[in-house]
Amino acid sequence: MSWYEITEKYNAIKYKQGSWDIDEGLDCISMIVLFMKDIGKDVDDLIDGSKGFEYKGNILTATTFLDYVNDKVEINKALKLFIKQHCNKVDRMKKGDIVFFNYRKDILLGVYLGAGLVMCCFETYGIKKIKLRTFNIMEIYRWV
Repeated sequence: MSWYEITEKYNAIKYKQGSWDIDEGLDCISMIVLFMKDIGKDVDDLIDGSKGFEYKGNILTATTFLDYVNDKVEINKALKLFIKQHCNKVDRMKKGDIVFFNYRKDILLGVYLGAGLVMCCFETYGIKKIKLRTFNIMEIYRWV
């Protein structure tokens, strides 16, 4: 699949917290992990729940994530830790990097697609591509 085909595959997918089924909808973690798989990263152990990430002394996986976090603040904290445990912080963006940025009054993350576009998962809109040009980029991470 080409880069364009991969990015289009996710465009307009609806939001569904905790889902790993692209037909049902995705949340931020599942969007990122499934996208990484599509671009050739080895993430099968994250998808099947045999590997996870540490959060407050617990190992959260694809299958147990919502057992430990359920409000927006906790989910955002866990999401940031997930990224930090699976990625390296970098200074310059390239396609496929994960970007944290200010969006209105929130801090969002998305996958950088190139040409100033980032793919984000919104509760109300689902997965959308937006232009980064007007938002303050806070941190950039690259999947290991």
